[in-house]
Amino acid sequence: MFNKEKRYDEHRYLTKISKSMIYTGIFFLSFGGLSSIDREPNAAVIILALVALVIGVRGIYLSVVATRYGSSPLSRSYWLSTFEDEYLNHLNMKGYKCAFMSINTLLLILIVFGEGGFAGTQQAAPVAGVAMFLLGILMLAYSLPIAHELRTEN
Repeated sequence: MFNKEKRYDEHRYLTKISKSMIYTGIFFLSFGGLSSIDREPNAAVIILALVALVIGVRGIYLSVVATRYGSSPLSRSYWLSTFEDEYLNHLNMKGYKCAFMSINTLLLILIVFGEGGFAGTQQAAPVAGVAMFLLGILMLAYSLPIAHELRTEN
């Protein structure tokens, strides 16, 4: 028989992880975008960088809090994508599917337009900036469907 307390722990753990990934995804997305700006730092860029840094620290804090909520077996369940509750397992898989399709679409766009597709309009973006941008998209694409479904559940 399924333990209701374990379901509550898994629900709380998945909620905390999705929130932390939203904050961390915004952090990577904003720093990836800021790294491609080829300007001298002005007040707006510095303020945006500081806001992104605060959001990143919040994401790291929520990740630490989430790992404190989850016991060791629960943490392993998350990384192996196996929750005892079928609905939470479904949400986790839905997040993975959204992230997979989002990154595949963006990589396809980069492959098609990467070499000279935008050469006349922009300079090439730094590889680290593109990687941070893609990592931010990946985190947001995984966590937003989970957070939305968990929010509508309540």
